[in-house]
Amino acid sequence: MGYPVVSPLITAKDGSELTIRNSAFSSISPPAASNQADSSDLCGWETSLVEITNTTADFHVTEFTSVSHGALSVSDSVLNMTGCIFNLNSPSNVEWPSLRRNVKCSNGTVLINGIGGGDGHSTSHHWIVADGCTVTKDGEILAAPLFVPTLVANESTSKLDKKLKQYLVNVVGTMMIPCGLKLEVFEHNPSKSNTEAPSLNFTISALNPSKWTEKELSFVLPQESVSSLSSKAELRCRLVFADSQTTDSFSLTGSSKGNMAQAGVIVSIVVPVVVVVIVALLLFIIIAVVCRRRKTKKEAKQASHELDTAYEAEIQVKNELFEPEVTIKPIFGASKDHSKQSSLLMVSDDDEHDPTSQKVGATCFVPIPYVSAIGCEGENGEVSVDSRNTLYRRLHVEKQKDLSKRTIGLQIVKGLERMARERPSCEIFSRLSPHWIIMNLTDNIFLRIESQLPQPSKEGQTKASESRNNEDRRWNAPEQETKEGENENTKEAGSFDEMKATVFRLGLVLWEMETEQVPFGELDAVNASRQIKAGVMPLIHNWEDEALAELVRECLSYSPDERPTLADVESRLSLLNSKTIIPVPLQQNEAVVVSGVTA
Repeated sequence: MGYPVVSPLITAKDGSELTIRNSAFSSISPPAASNQADSSDLCGWETSLVEITNTTADFHVTEFTSVSHGALSVSDSVLNMTGCIFNLNSPSNVEWPSLRRNVKCSNGTVLINGIGGGDGHSTSHHWIVADGCTVTKDGEILAAPLFVPTLVANESTSKLDKKLKQYLVNVVGTMMIPCGLKLEVFEHNPSKSNTEAPSLNFTISALNPSKWTEKELSFVLPQESVSSLSSKAELRCRLVFADSQTTDSFSLTGSSKGNMAQAGVIVSIVVPVVVVVIVALLLFIIIAVVCRRRKTKKEAKQASHELDTAYEAEIQVKNELFEPEVTIKPIFGASKDHSKQSSLLMVSDDDEHDPTSQKVGATCFVPIPYVSAIGCEGENGEVSVDSRNTLYRRLHVEKQKDLSKRTIGLQIVKGLERMARERPSCEIFSRLSPHWIIMNLTDNIFLRIESQLPQPSKEGQTKASESRNNEDRRWNAPEQETKEGENENTKEAGSFDEMKATVFRLGLVLWEMETEQVPFGELDAVNASRQIKAGVMPLIHNWEDEALAELVRECLSYSPDERPTLADVESRLSLLNSKTIIPVPLQQNEAVVVSGVTA
């Protein structure tokens, strides 16, 4: 039967029994859509189409359709329903389209014997508001007769804002309607059931959600509000409805998601398997590293011997091509004009001839691995040194273990200070690396004055020189990398403080000597320099000498103004050399991102 929006249509009370069979009730003038969000209005209503008070009522095969203001109200009564249908009895709320007003029961009993269709027919939602009322369906008491929300754990998220000390929570699910819905935060312990874990409950409406729909819920949870729970345990969130029923949970403080019951089982199975796999991988890596080191050491020794033999044979052949008095002499940078410096052999028929002269009789030039350098100790001028004997070769090719690292570091600093006084425009201040540091057989340190010049007629040598220049980028300070893919060495002079950049490069060299590793050795030079530009620095952890570790940290400061001067570094290294070092266990150095710096 159709009826206008006037309630109640039928009233039964005070012992007068009511029986309705094979009937249908439908509104002929449904109300306009509303966006009213008051939970008291959503979860309850004032009057219904049929009101039953202090009596018994039976409904058989009866249908209520589009009764927007409420179908049945039961108070202190018993309601028997057999094969009844409740369909689209909605308050027409645009924010909560799934809300229904079927049955409201207070201090009574609702007995359901089969549902003919509509709400509750194929789902667990019956939309029965039970306030002190027992609802039974087919002999089974319903735990959540109103609605059953769900929570999608793998789509719900939580992010901690450390500055504001609050969690930004976003819950994704279904049927999240504000009718007694609560949030529970509990400690996750796989060895215990969820009900045994310490927990806190929050009324969601009291959290002032910034967004609340049936499918999405966003709110802010202050960090101090969960401070009573253990800070060492993982905290998880879930929804609580019908007083004690709960949904799946997701992590508030960690990254784990999904059903809690399944998590404990998965952990107990996966952890032993992972441990076995990790141990096997570690054993394989150790064996592979040992074998590789033996092979590399043997190959390096053989290659060095072959290079020395070939070099001596080449010199001998060149001498045999000329008259007996003709000799081969290395030319260093004796000329004050640095553009005329070269790492070449001059073959001359006059032993006493000045190698800086521009006119030499019977002369030819052949490449040799000599470069001009300046000693870090003493007052000697430029000297000629074998460019192959670099600190890089000692550390990473020959893998020499008995180097006096702190003494070498102190010599390097003294050499740089001497360079700053005598040759302030030298290339080394923007390109310092282990390739520019030369060692003789007695471990005296020399600093190259400038890069080795390529031979115009030797295309391969030119490419080799360019490759070395590019490799020096691995030790660039952050300010030497202007932007992605651009080398600061090409910038105009004065665009950055070269001495501050030199201190940064020196810090990387000290780190390299202490750890015997190449900075970002797993990357090429270009990508290594990009890492430094992005603020990623080698980790300094558990060094033998904490004072040296602190000095290197300061040298590797991202901001040039926070780095020490060369004089400060020399003073502190001199002090370190005079102290006795107590060894502590070392741990693997890893990369770390400097706080507050983005790529």
